[in-house]
Amino acid sequence: MTTRNDRSALNRRHFVGGLGVAALAANVGGEAHAAPPPAPLPVGDVAGFPMTSVAAIDGAHIVTRSKFDFVPVSGGAGSGLAIEPDISRGAYNPSPGGVLVASLDVPSAARLRQVDVYGYRLVNGKQDWHLRKVDVFGNEATLTTRSVTASGPLHATFGANDTNVALLPGERVVIVLEGSSALSTALGVVYQYTEKTSGLVLFGDPAGAGDPTSTTPRSPVRVYDSRFDPAGKLARGVDRRINVANEIAGTVQRTNVVPLGARAIAYNLTITDTESDFGYLSVVPAGEVNINNSAINWDRPGTTIANGLIVGISAQREVVVRCDGNPDRLARTHVIIDITGYFV
Repeated sequence: MTTRNDRSALNRRHFVGGLGVAALAANVGGEAHAAPPPAPLPVGDVAGFPMTSVAAIDGAHIVTRSKFDFVPVSGGAGSGLAIEPDISRGAYNPSPGGVLVASLDVPSAARLRQVDVYGYRLVNGKQDWHLRKVDVFGNEATLTTRSVTASGPLHATFGANDTNVALLPGERVVIVLEGSSALSTALGVVYQYTEKTSGLVLFGDPAGAGDPTSTTPRSPVRVYDSRFDPAGKLARGVDRRINVANEIAGTVQRTNVVPLGARAIAYNLTITDTESDFGYLSVVPAGEVNINNSAINWDRPGTTIANGLIVGISAQREVVVRCDGNPDRLARTHVIIDITGYFV
């Protein structure tokens, strides 16, 4: 794993000036600049809130970037960008109800990991920061919101559970500050994303055996075993959501063997102590529609059999396993999942 730091100095920013709603569409990247930039931030404003580094992922670069370009957006007249020169030197939209938008420069197929937003309030009150995804048609979907209530320098973090989304070509992520005014200004955004450098991170890969920085296990890792689950066997017509992030058996019981940011897993699916003369399991990423694909089958009771497979996983590192079979019989089986690698 290597880390590349493209972060600009936190006391350097450029701001967009005099842009309204129409200008936002023409300035998707938020790269137009007003001249000249304002004076540096007072010491301690942003420097007092360092960004927390995200966990390393074998097989991927973590890229850190900063964003100080904001686009003012308002449905009313007079939308524009202003700088509070005396207190925070932050940007705000003086139009009533105006908001500020910063579009993050995340490449297609990269996966956003963390976003830190920095603001300033002259008096005690609330800042609402929204993390939104915009599709190729311009439709916005709010992923999550952070509200901060205080005065002085303010900071909020969108962590990996909020930001762990992959972008399709043409999609983008924007940060929106609502209710900006001279009393409530935006200082900047710092964000991190993973940039793929290799496809499969294989557990036990001899090529990585001598790498002291590697965190991948040296052998398959068991992440689920229904024999130790109070829910017991999986029965026909039942879906079971399973998290594949952590080891559940053995003396080590490692965590994050499949890290946040992984897109898919390579795994062995084992069934044992089957019931009924016919049954099968299907496996899909959690949140996807189960199409009853067959991942493994049995044709007699008492079967123990395994199959090697690849499947996508959700942002929360979960899959759904469904049991199905003869509608006239109650097909049931124990289920075991061993991870052999993951894709980034």
